[in-house]
Parts: sequence; C-alpha cells; structure tokens
Amino acid sequence: MKPGNIISCCALLHRLILIMPLRNELISNTITNSRIYFFCYAKRCMKLARCKKSSATNCSHSNSYSSGFSLIEVLVVVAILAILLVLAMFFIQRHLMRARDAQRKSDLDRIRTAFEVYYNDHRCYPDPYHLLDCGSSSLSPYLPIIPCDPLTKEGYFYQGLGDSYCGGYRILAKLEIDVDTDIAAVGCDSIDGCGGEGGQDYNWGVSMGVPVGDANADWQRGIFLYSASWSWRTL
Repeated sequence: MKPGNIISCCALLHRLILIMPLRNELISNTITNSRIYFFCYAKRCMKLARCKKSSATNCSHSNSYSSGFSLIEVLVVVAILAILLVLAMFFIQRHLMRARDAQRKSDLDRIRTAFEVYYNDHRCYPDPYHLLDCGSSSLSPYLPIIPCDPLTKEGYFYQGLGDSYCGGYRILAKLEIDVDTDIAAVGCDSIDGCGGEGGQDYNWGVSMGVPVGDANADWQRGIFLYSASWSWRTL
C-alpha cells in the first residue's frame, strides 16, 4: 500500500473515531487508545512520504545503515569469535593436561603407599605381575584398584632395584606439561627422561631405595603393563 493511501485510511479512521458517541468509560478508553495508535501510524506514514518526495539517495543511504550489518562488520565479528574459540580451546587443553598430570602424581603416590604397607607384611615389594592388568584388584587389600594412566589407559612403568624387588623400586610416568618443576625435583629431565634402562621415555616418578633419576642405579629390566590385555613386555 502506498504512503498516500495509508494516510487517507488513517485520516478516515481518525474522523470516525471523533464522531463516535462516548457512552461509557470503557468505550472512552478504547477510543483514546485507538486515536493515539492511528495518530502515531499516520505520523510514520507522513515521514515516509516526505522521505520519498525528497532525495532518493538520502533515503537509500539512511535505510542502508538501519537495515542490518555490513559484510565487513560480519567478517570482523566472525574473525574475533574464531580467535576467541582458538584461545579457549588452547587453555582448555592445557587445563586437561594439568588435570591428567595431577592424576598421575596421585596414582603413583597411592601405589607407593600401598607398596610400603605390602613391604611391612612381606619384607619385599610386590611382584610386577601383581600390576599386570591396571584397573583390576590384583593387589587388594593393599590397593583396591590398580590405577591406569588417564590418557593411554595403560599401566605405569615399574622397575625393581637389584636382583629382586626387595631392595627398592621405581614407578615412572610421563607428564604432559614438560615444564613442571616437579620433574627436576625428582632428578629427571624434561627431554632426557629419568635415565637408566627404560627410563628415557618417562619424566617423573616415585622410588624407594635410590632417587628416581639415578641413571647409575642397578635397575632391572622394566615391566610395561597393558590394561587392554594380559600381556607384557620387558624393555
């Protein structure tokens, strides 16, 4: 509908409202609200009509800014959202890595405590095959559940000291945050690992008898335990 026709309709309705008899308060309120509505609508129509009578360039220029976002603005917003998403993913990943490292440290501390209780009863540390299947209860009641690495779901690396598992041991894990200060605190290196046979692939651990990172200690060939099957291999 053209603006001129709209104005004519508004004026006609406005006149009809003016000549309607006011019989009660409800009708009066309704008429008042209608008059206000049509007055405002007619005013908008008149404004649009004046715009069309004036320069068409000015009208189109004004409408272009009120119609929505430009392509450049959309691209800028998308770029900012993409950057924020990448940063969020980076920090979330780092947070997950730190959480898994904290779980590894907690697991090895619980194993060390259980081993000491076991040693008090048997005067020797557990045979490595007790830890053959991580997630099992083969070392119960000393350790109700054998913990697994939170990322690989495999068992931790276990080495005895000397000819048996009665003189000492070390249990190793690989921390994902290689700048963790606890790596150097136990005598390991973020690049070269913990040294000794089989220890190059791990950078943190717990031990009894000698320090974890003592590369000159008489470490036995380590037992790497799988959680998915009852298989094992020596390194």
